[in-house]
Amino acid sequence: MAHSEAPVKVVKLTGLGRSGSTILDVVLGNHPQIESVGEVGNLIRNGWISRKSLRGIPEKSLRVPLCTCGKRLDVLYVDAPEEACPFWSRVRREWVERVDPRDDIEGYPKLQNDFELERRLRYEDFVADPEAALGRIGSLIGLDLAGVADAASSGEPLRVGHNIGGNRTKKSGYLTLRPDAREWEGTLSPAEQRLAWALPGWPMRRYGYGR
Repeated sequence: MAHSEAPVKVVKLTGLGRSGSTILDVVLGNHPQIESVGEVGNLIRNGWISRKSLRGIPEKSLRVPLCTCGKRLDVLYVDAPEEACPFWSRVRREWVERVDPRDDIEGYPKLQNDFELERRLRYEDFVADPEAALGRIGSLIGLDLAGVADAASSGEPLRVGHNIGGNRTKKSGYLTLRPDAREWEGTLSPAEQRLAWALPGWPMRRYGYGR
């Protein structure tokens, strides 16, 4: 580090699509000391670093990447400063100012592979008891998440900050946590439920799911 500021603590949430990771991310982002950033790995493809790092992808095939705030993520390529997301513009500027010049921002993809810590949390357990789940996460990262847990448990709308990618849940600007883990039982026929259990049943049993 080029400066003596306290390091930024990063918690990486990993999960398959539709596993509830987006909702957990947004809920955590409602703590005043946490910023929810969504699929931050997509910054690479979204032009946060130079397009030279995109390895030959034709520029005409690239879409204009947007933050959930409505501003552009490719902060290096906007025509006017007000078009860029102020949050990600500030993050990038601080990164460049704080790190040693030898730690070029273009090396971000390598950092992703070098620093990964994974702890599993089932979505069903999270929505069934947000206070317990967020208590575990708070212990891991050294923050009191009781206020966020209370808001999530009471059904209070939770703000969506500056998120990258993810599902359409985030586009409304707010989300509300609800314990709908077994909604599928009312929408699938008995035959469909048996088929759903027959195909992925072995990994479901491995992670503690029951019929």
